Amino acid sequence: MHKLTLDPSTLFGWCLLVDDSRKPEDERRQVGQRLFYGTWDLTRDKDGKKCSRRGEYAWNLWNCFNALMSEHGIEGEEVEIILEGESYGSLKSEAGRRLAALWLTVLEMMCERKGLLYPRTCPPGAWRKAFIGHGQAPKEVGAGLKDEKRYAARRKWLKDAVSAECLKRGLRPKNDNEADALGLMFFSVRGGGAALDAKKREKRAASNCKRAQGKFELEAA
Repeated sequence: MHKLTLDPSTLFGWCLLVDDSRKPEDERRQVGQRLFYGTWDLTRDKDGKKCSRRGEYAWNLWNCFNALMSEHGIEGEEVEIILEGESYGSLKSEAGRRLAALWLTVLEMMCERKGLLYPRTCPPGAWRKAFIGHGQAPKEVGAGLKDEKRYAARRKWLKDAVSAECLKRGLRPKNDNEADALGLMFFSVRGGGAALDAKKREKRAASNCKRAQGKFELEAA
């Protein structure tokens, strides 16, 4: 199965690992020759026109996704898609939350149209823990700073650590969006997708058990 990892933003980082397992053995490429990554600039359409509205970003994402699949001949084939699921705290804006919903909706529409599996979302801390050994920046990072400055310092530490790890592995991302997509791919290749599914099943089972217990207690009463 092909793997596609995505770091959502108006500058959308992506990483694609093409699956050659169905090809004859003598035609199969090494992992480094099957790994592709880059950035989709959703602020500009295919003609280079500047975009600024969510609807325009949505169409640009749709077109970029289509173009990537077509370029690598992946039409109608199985693709595992993992999208970084940002955590939106008090420092995040309403506009950011709306964009986060937009990215997922567009990708799910694309998957529905092509008959692909819906994308998984992965918490940032999960793949960072696997890739750089830290789900969050150490406590001392940003110490003494307040609010937005502390948040920015901690975010920069994480971005720098991910980029440094990419360079250590011989990868050359042009920006932190690509670096994050590469880190997410590492997580995916190491079984991260299956781990996410297992965790969801555990939470669902626990929730069902709690609901059943509550129902039993009501009936007993």
